[in-house]
Amino acid sequence: MIRFKRVHLTYPNGVRALENVNIEFKKGELCFITGPTGCGKSSLLKLIYLDEYPTRGRVLLFGKDTYDIPAHQAPYLRRKVGVVFQDFKLLPNKTVRENVSFALEVTGASRYEIERRTPQVLDQVGLLGKIDHFPAALSGGEIQRVAIARAIVNEPLILLADEPTGNLDPETSLGIITVLQRIQTRGTTVLIASHDIPTVERFAPRIVAMQDGGVVSDKAVTRTQAAPQPNEKG
Repeated sequence: MIRFKRVHLTYPNGVRALENVNIEFKKGELCFITGPTGCGKSSLLKLIYLDEYPTRGRVLLFGKDTYDIPAHQAPYLRRKVGVVFQDFKLLPNKTVRENVSFALEVTGASRYEIERRTPQVLDQVGLLGKIDHFPAALSGGEIQRVAIARAIVNEPLILLADEPTGNLDPETSLGIITVLQRIQTRGTTVLIASHDIPTVERFAPRIVAMQDGGVVSDKAVTRTQAAPQPNEKG
């Protein structure tokens, strides 16, 4: 579903973000991408949702080289990729319902589809009871859940989460990971960039570690028993 072939990325200011990255992510898997700040985690995600293009090498998305995707087709391809941004990007003057439904409105969804899908995804992330609240009235964990709901309301095939547990307490962080796990079990490919090592070590079935723009390890994790489920408050 996603394949990087000898990918390099250098920004216009000369900063080298990725160097010779070769990696593949398969349909329906859950993977944590770890590493220190500046190691290339966010840049790797940007290449997947077409916010950046490689300086050298190839990124294959749904079997297509991203460089070969015509400009007029890129917005449609992006709809297959949901993104939970590190800074949330919620609209403060809109309610929870309006923040989520806006993601459907910009794609031209019908009023019927908007009214059907919005409460469904808010129920999925445990926020149906806060549907008419504004972001300022929500906790950090609740804001993150709104961001997740907005990212999945178009039923993407891929969900990218950039530091989804950053600045959250441990209990709330585990609740967020549980939500992401539940999404993955429905067939969505979920990639999580995180430096939250305790959470990664507890829940990750696959861990890709990055350092200085390159992949330094890629390992599957086998557990003898399922991790205990967290309390989903927050």
